[in-house]
Amino acid sequence: MHGQHHQHHHHDHTHAPSIFEQSLDELDFERSLHGASSRGDIDRVRWLLNRNALVNARDSSGLAALHYAARAGSIEVVEALLLAGADANTTSSELGCTPLHKAASGGKNSFNIAQILLKHGADPYSLETDGRTPLHVACDTRGSESDELVQLLLKAAPDAINRKDQKGRLPNLEPNS
Repeated sequence: MHGQHHQHHHHDHTHAPSIFEQSLDELDFERSLHGASSRGDIDRVRWLLNRNALVNARDSSGLAALHYAARAGSIEVVEALLLAGADANTTSSELGCTPLHKAASGGKNSFNIAQILLKHGADPYSLETDGRTPLHVACDTRGSESDELVQLLLKAAPDAINRKDQKGRLPNLEPNS
């Protein structure tokens, strides 16, 4: 008799992710190296790296922490990740973009970040899946630092000016034309 109340029925909980679980994913992101990198939170990044966070791990969007740091414009975080062994040529799984492509799209400190990435071996001829080089991206974006960025990328990859993307477009060095 006394054995019966120990029989708990376990049901398989195969259900769509709840709002709660999605917010847990967001919380995980906030706490992760990717989240800290996207915020430019250098203290959190260093803390995680000291605890052997996987510096080249990709998140569910297929991006590495270095992509986020480059996009966020955090020079300190970009340098810390590279010193910890981040791959300057890591590509996002979907679009094939590198951290240099992110920097080339002209956010905050984009020129300095592109310089640092190039110094750490980022390939200025790297291609996104649509065939765009970082030079294409810099020419297409025309952010506040684009002119300097374009010059930097031309110096690093002189022949990128002759590279066509999948639509057959050369980098557009003449804005507004």
